[in-house]
Amino acid sequence: MNRILFPALLLSLSSGLFAQNKTAREDFASAKSLYDEHRYSQSITFFSKAIEDFPAYDEAYLLRGIAFSKIDDINAAMNDFNAAIALKPRKSAAYSYRGQTLIKLGKDSLAFEDLTRAIQIIPTYFLFNLRGISLSNMGKFTEAMEDFNQAINLDHYKDSAYFNLGMTEFKLKQYRNSLPNFDRAILLNSKNDLAFYHRALTVLILGDTSDAIIDLTSAIKLNPANSAAVFTRANLFVTLGSYSRALYDLNKCIDGSHDVCKAYFNRGSLYYLIGDFKNAIADFTLSIQLSPDSERAYISRGNTYLETSQYKEALKDYKTALKLSPNSPGAYFCKAIAEFHLDQFDLAIGDLNNAIALNPNFQEAYKFRGGIYYQVGDFDNALDDINKSITLNPEQAETYCDRAFIFSEMGMYEEALADFNKAIEIDGSLAEAYQGKAEVVLEMGTK
Repeated sequence: MNRILFPALLLSLSSGLFAQNKTAREDFASAKSLYDEHRYSQSITFFSKAIEDFPAYDEAYLLRGIAFSKIDDINAAMNDFNAAIALKPRKSAAYSYRGQTLIKLGKDSLAFEDLTRAIQIIPTYFLFNLRGISLSNMGKFTEAMEDFNQAINLDHYKDSAYFNLGMTEFKLKQYRNSLPNFDRAILLNSKNDLAFYHRALTVLILGDTSDAIIDLTSAIKLNPANSAAVFTRANLFVTLGSYSRALYDLNKCIDGSHDVCKAYFNRGSLYYLIGDFKNAIADFTLSIQLSPDSERAYISRGNTYLETSQYKEALKDYKTALKLSPNSPGAYFCKAIAEFHLDQFDLAIGDLNNAIALNPNFQEAYKFRGGIYYQVGDFDNALDDINKSITLNPEQAETYCDRAFIFSEMGMYEEALADFNKAIEIDGSLAEAYQGKAEVVLEMGTK
């Protein structure tokens, strides 16, 4: 009886498995059609049905994992890639996509292992290029460049490996090497806005401003949402004195889908530069509203308040900046300026002490503290600070002039005369040096 029933049972199981596989294939075909139309969420439903019908369907796991990755459900994608690998450990595709996902997660060492396994199975352009990215992310630039070159050897008509090779050389500051790779990437794919952007940075570093603007413009035309390119071009226009063009770019950043907080800050900085302090304060305020933890926005607005003699408002901003960043020597220095204008000399000296403690080579802090000591008649401490300031920066004419006035107050006229002469030697247009020298010469003549 068993000899008769066993074949019948086997036939029954085979028929059921065939019917199950047929249903799974139909669901898979529907899923694949939706996937190809970029309808990833809908495709996932049908991939799931295919897997339910046939749990060993490795290709369904793989494509569902890719679909999950497309909608940024990374955990689900990883689970499916793991399942695909468990079912078919000798197929490279699941390793490659899991490696790509691990790169997105910042797990480059694990990505490297998966991509190496995939390369061992089938070495392709795509895999060497991906593994090069993981190596570059880990700081292994020499090995990364080897992989990018290997990818180029396999297919020198694709732009990605040239771009990545150029990026790695750019990170190594090998700008003259990176430039031809960016050129090649753009030649192969004239729609690669990132290649235009990084070529712009490269030629800018190499001193070619005009070509940098051309490439930045190309990058922005290809991708108006490339805020880095817009900001870079705006900053370049500022450097060239083309303030209206810079303002146009920053306005576009604010009107578009860019980093609006950064755009307000940069536009505020531009308004400050051209002396439009009212609009500068307005933009810094908007930047603070969007990012209330930005120390530099409070300092910049405080500096603008200083320019408009709103010293109490400036002081409030510097205090807030110090709450956000209590170890900022610059914030202490700015706070001291506001306190000085409010005749709070002791507080100003205390804040300059803090600035110098945090940065013992803060030349301007020594100079300013020396100036306050001079103001209150403490000439010995004033002289010590100005001497230190000169040691840190011996080419600043104003500091020699400051020391000359201290010497003059202390009755040391020969030393004062020598410093006034030194100041004039450095900067022949410094009027106060000539005036001070005349006064000293007159004083010496009456002795």
